[in-house]
Amino acid sequence: MRIAAAVVVLLVSVSFGASVDSARRTEAATPLAITVTSSADTAEAAICPDASRCTLRKALETANADVVSSAVTITFAPSVFSVATPATITVGILPLPIATRADLTIDGSGSGVRIAGPPLGTAPIADGLVLTGARARVQGISIAKFTGTCLTLAGADGFIGGDRASGHGNTLGDCSTAIRAEGTNARIHGNSVGFGEDGLVAAPVQIGIVVTASGAAIGDDGLGAGYQNRVGNAQGGLLAGGFGTTPIAGIKIVGNTIGTRSDGSPAAVGTAVRILALVTSAQVASNSISNAHTGVAVQGSLVSPSAMGVRITGNVFAKIGHLSIDLNEDDQANPNDEGDADTGANGLLNHPRITRAIQSRISGAACAGCQVQLYLAAHAPGGSVDFGATPVPGGVVQSALDGTFSFESPAVTPGQWVTALATDAQGNTSEFAPSSRVGAGSIQCGNGTLETGWNLVGYFGAETVNLGGSFPIEGAGTGRVRAIYHLAAGTTNYTHWFADASFARTLFSLEPGEAYWFLADGPAALAGGFSLSAPIAVQLKAGWNTVVYIGASAPVADAFASLGANYKEVYAWNAAASAWSSYSAEGAPPWAQGFTEVQACRAFQVFSAADALLVPLQP
Repeated sequence: MRIAAAVVVLLVSVSFGASVDSARRTEAATPLAITVTSSADTAEAAICPDASRCTLRKALETANADVVSSAVTITFAPSVFSVATPATITVGILPLPIATRADLTIDGSGSGVRIAGPPLGTAPIADGLVLTGARARVQGISIAKFTGTCLTLAGADGFIGGDRASGHGNTLGDCSTAIRAEGTNARIHGNSVGFGEDGLVAAPVQIGIVVTASGAAIGDDGLGAGYQNRVGNAQGGLLAGGFGTTPIAGIKIVGNTIGTRSDGSPAAVGTAVRILALVTSAQVASNSISNAHTGVAVQGSLVSPSAMGVRITGNVFAKIGHLSIDLNEDDQANPNDEGDADTGANGLLNHPRITRAIQSRISGAACAGCQVQLYLAAHAPGGSVDFGATPVPGGVVQSALDGTFSFESPAVTPGQWVTALATDAQGNTSEFAPSSRVGAGSIQCGNGTLETGWNLVGYFGAETVNLGGSFPIEGAGTGRVRAIYHLAAGTTNYTHWFADASFARTLFSLEPGEAYWFLADGPAALAGGFSLSAPIAVQLKAGWNTVVYIGASAPVADAFASLGANYKEVYAWNAAASAWSSYSAEGAPPWAQGFTEVQACRAFQVFSAADALLVPLQP
């Protein structure tokens, strides 16, 4: 009987133990929900769950202590945290507990939740929310007024924000760093950084979003406009890069808006996107970047591997103070080198060279087999502050094995300025090419008209004309040419022809495209005229030069940009007024300039500080 009883007891014990294990497994599969019902953060007793005393601090402690639930979600009672009248949790003497539990979600969606650091005059607290567990998620929260980082996500596979239209985005500002993601595969979507909750009032940060581990995605990443982050009022907008010796890869910065408020007005940033050394692959694509000193900076390094494989595509830039793309982060446009043998950020890949830009075709050369992107350039006369601005629709081609490329019938119009980027097979993108003006494809240099008196004009006869006893006049006018003078290149000596003094003639023919002084005794028109599809370069000598500008009409600083700092003054003769008009390249104010545009086919006198080649703009 005792044996039988023991067996019964054993069977009961086994059955009871199995039911306990089953219950524990069932309990482990159940998520835990905690509702914050108090905005307090004091030393008073807090209880979770509780209808009025469950604080965020206690909710975090409860979540950390939980070891059986599959996940924990912390939400906020709308009766306390109303969307219409948000409630602020002001962190007191101690920082909030670090959330160490995996699979923790802090969800303020549908509520009005603000977390703020201590008020001025009290001991500052460095960091706001800090989550170290894997797969943590924070959405629908406003965090501000911390001296360190508003929101830190240190565990793997974390998620910050979400669809703004669903209220999942976070608002972060008035911190040194708004968001810092240290775990792999972080997702950062739909957040407003550097602003108050209305997206208008500035809440400045030093750095907007920082990711320091592989696999991070910042922005919509193909999810839609509601997942775009907006960043402004920051010294640095978005920063990606590892520290120490650990490289990071697979970073995506896609579809963010940087440098503007929600109404589109400026919210300046220093460097909008900064990619540090040790990044081995990254994509910076389809972002809207404006009101920044630098658009995208890619860091080079002498002591560790420079950032490589940073693909920069389809971004829109506006109101950039210096460079849209800055490789090596040296604040200067890097020149191409023969053979592209230099090293640095993205291998300092040579930028494309646009050799011809007309409405029907834009062509040039880049690295062999590279992708070439065509951009409209933001242009100011002289081009010294030009930057790539807007991708041209359909403006992506592959260069040939010899590096040549062409865009057939691109969506551009004459007078616009264009530039280009190159990206090689390893995903390295270059800086922008120098900008080029789009021409119509040809220029007509027609019959010159003469006023009574002296005229400085280009001669555009179809061929060389030998001068005899009289110079032929055709077309309108009744005057005749009485004298012709020509300045020999690089000299101060004129040759001359006189209608009535054959013995004094030292000029015996006229060459098309050369500048001459004609003395007419009445209005007249010169015979000839021709069409050109390419500009004609003119070699200038140090000192004064009389030249005919055969290229596209343009502001003086653009027309003579090929001369760099060599040209000092330009003069144009006004035959009707019998007077000179002047333009100074030495910084004279606009009101002091006699003219501001160089007209195609017109003659000018140019003072050059040294021998230089004038290459007019593409007609």
